[in-house]
Amino acid sequence: MQVVSPLLGSEIEQRRGKRLSIAASGVAAATFALGLYLIWRYPVIYWDDAYTRLAYRDQVLVGRWLPAMQMLVFLTGKLPAGLVMLRVLLAGIAAGGVLAVYQYTARVFNPAAGLLAAALLATHTLFIALATVPYREVLIATLCFLVLPLLDRASEPRRRAAAYGLVVLLNLTRYDAWLFVPIFVLLEACRGFETGVWKAAIHTGVPAALIMGAVPVAWTLFGPIAVLEHETGVLERILSGEVRALLTGMLDHGWWRTRWDLLLLGAAGAAAALADPNKRRHPLRLLSLAGIQFSFLTIAGIWRAENLRMTFLPTVLLIPYAAGAYLLAAGRLLAGIRQIFPALERSRLPEGSLLAAAAAGFAFLVYAGLEFVAGASGTPVYRAGYAAGSAFSDRDITGVLILAEAPVGPYVFASYSDVPLEAVFELGPTTLDHGLRAGTPEALAAAGISHVVAVYSDEAGLSPEEMDLLDRLNSGEIAADRTITKGGEVWRLRP
Repeated sequence: MQVVSPLLGSEIEQRRGKRLSIAASGVAAATFALGLYLIWRYPVIYWDDAYTRLAYRDQVLVGRWLPAMQMLVFLTGKLPAGLVMLRVLLAGIAAGGVLAVYQYTARVFNPAAGLLAAALLATHTLFIALATVPYREVLIATLCFLVLPLLDRASEPRRRAAAYGLVVLLNLTRYDAWLFVPIFVLLEACRGFETGVWKAAIHTGVPAALIMGAVPVAWTLFGPIAVLEHETGVLERILSGEVRALLTGMLDHGWWRTRWDLLLLGAAGAAAALADPNKRRHPLRLLSLAGIQFSFLTIAGIWRAENLRMTFLPTVLLIPYAAGAYLLAAGRLLAGIRQIFPALERSRLPEGSLLAAAAAGFAFLVYAGLEFVAGASGTPVYRAGYAAGSAFSDRDITGVLILAEAPVGPYVFASYSDVPLEAVFELGPTTLDHGLRAGTPEALAAAGISHVVAVYSDEAGLSPEEMDLLDRLNSGEIAADRTITKGGEVWRLRP
């Protein structure tokens, strides 16, 4: 008697599922390989927050940020080629995210939908861009798709411990992840209530609340910043009547920065899943997480509508259901084609053509992602800081004054050089904890400046104070030895 898999229904489907699982592993491996290529091809990372993290690589608590990502920066910063190792680690997390979304979607729909979801995530433009830089969105998405399946089988102690641990880690990524905790606690309470006894719901829900809510409560009470005071500024702006700016920003954000195909098809796929009473809880909880993200980020992030990352996470959370809807639409399309053209009833041409079109679409999305990374990595201020920091090799320093056209310049230089941020100075107004108000010989000597480094791509972007210092150096009024490196000009001040 043939043994039939209880999950896939037949030995043929089981073998097909294994092939699709192997294919998903191939997509994850390709994601990791693409990440390695980006690290090699574009060594200049992008966006200001990443450089703040890297410049403070010897610290775990930086500003108001929660420490999960900074911990990775801190640990890899202790290794040789720490920045490269960090980016490799992040590429590995991205590959893990692709596998996680496959497993989740295959469980909710089927392995074919899981493979499509993995491909949709791996070729998402912002996913490609974020996969090798120290931002938290990819980590959050990966953790969400890992936590939900574990909570489904939380009756097993090891899986429950793993789920709770991942939720704690999720709480250490970003403040809006704290809003997920009530959903996870409710899932645990419902698991207990499935027995029909209220005490069982309390028995599962209360420990979940205590463990999962520990980080938000402790950080709010004892953290380094006043979280509630900082995060309620948006509400004050709305109450003060800036509604027109909010609505305008929402329209701009939604129209230009959202993958509408994923949103619309994700909603359609979720509606189809809701129609199945046995699987209704899956779309309900993921829609809840996506809804929390949309409501929080659409309001909080809209005041900075240029931030492309704001709509990434809520869109990615809908990918499993977008994949289900894509497959449903493809099935109906193929059925319609065969109805119109009966001669194709036994032909594999329609499926082959559809697969070829999908492959071409995914290839285009990867190309778009590469172009996006190339543009972001080519930002002049980042390239200038990379060149100057990488080329700076003098070990006998007491202080380095940076001439930069943007406030991020000192952070970029510190990220790529071995000079600690405490020894990096900026002339005039600065975001550093220390600065220099004047570029006179006396001021330079008092601050212990031993080097002046040019970290700019266009001299016109320098402040009047920096231009004056540049004139003093070039005229010899300030005694210094000038050298030209691959990264630009460096002046070593004479005692």
